[in-house]
Amino acid sequence: MSFTEIQRTLSRMEQRISNLIRIGRVAEVQDSPPRVKVEYDKDADGKPVLTAWLRYFEERQGFVQTWNPPKVGEQCTILSPSGVLKMGVVLLGLNTTNKPPISSDSSVHQIKFEDGSTFAFNRASSQWDISLGGGNATFNGVMFTFNADLFVNGDIIQVGDFDQEGNIATTGNIIGNMVSDSIGSMVAIRTTYNGHHHNARPEPPTILMN
Repeated sequence: MSFTEIQRTLSRMEQRISNLIRIGRVAEVQDSPPRVKVEYDKDADGKPVLTAWLRYFEERQGFVQTWNPPKVGEQCTILSPSGVLKMGVVLLGLNTTNKPPISSDSSVHQIKFEDGSTFAFNRASSQWDISLGGGNATFNGVMFTFNADLFVNGDIIQVGDFDQEGNIATTGNIIGNMVSDSIGSMVAIRTTYNGHHHNARPEPPTILMN
């Protein structure tokens, strides 16, 4: 082997070693199939050097599956078997100056979305905090069971039946098309009261129930 060939071999080995682990930023995102291109270097003219389309790690892809595509600009790590970048996979989740941690409390597990919505669990206090960034929540299921008191600071809009075992205490109004108890309905009470007479007089009560 000539000296030139030895130099080429050493150069390729050096390049492969340097490519085993690379730090870069997501430059392009593809949804289907899920892939990213990563900027990991600059060329002699200062232009970005990109990888080919690479797979990236999700949290899980087995019996449990997650879908959380990265965004352009996220810092990441490229892991390349044998130092071949086109065979690399991308590991996400590095903190940066532009994207600092969303909490400094080691007891808090938190997820934050672009619109400001957050899901946070505090292990120290065993407390969930869920905040939606101005949107709505939809729960689909057969039965939801709450083994706790329920405090609602707002209106409740009920479509369908509402079965209650126990007492209902309210400091506000109860409004509905039909209000009934085990004896009768408010409509029946109003009809009876408004139509009754005193001392055999034909006149109805002076003040009627509305």
